[in-house]
Amino acid sequence: MLNPRTYYEDCLRKLPELLRIGSFPLTQLAASIDRETLLSHPPSPDRVATFTSLTGQQFVPPINTTFEDTLDVSCPNCSYANIVPWVTHNGDGYAQDGFSCSCSGCKFRINKE
Repeated sequence: MLNPRTYYEDCLRKLPELLRIGSFPLTQLAASIDRETLLSHPPSPDRVATFTSLTGQQFVPPINTTFEDTLDVSCPNCSYANIVPWVTHNGDGYAQDGFSCSCSGCKFRINKE
């Protein structure tokens, strides 16, 4: 976890624009989740409009991630496009800390390092 004092000093020194973001909206985030199902409530039209105006992107949140979701990852050794799972049961999917796979083209071991 970040030390708030160190974060604040870094913002002052290196990235003062981060101070304009304000504090993390934990209360808002908690209110957007249904306590019984743990699913998120749909955002209000105002929130969607704000997101679109600030990012220039359409608001299209993923519904959920499944074990069937995949991603193309190019091999840094041979440039082969490997189809890798987003998440796996054993924790080596692309979105997980232990990401690792062998290239289907050259057997080079791919990870995020």
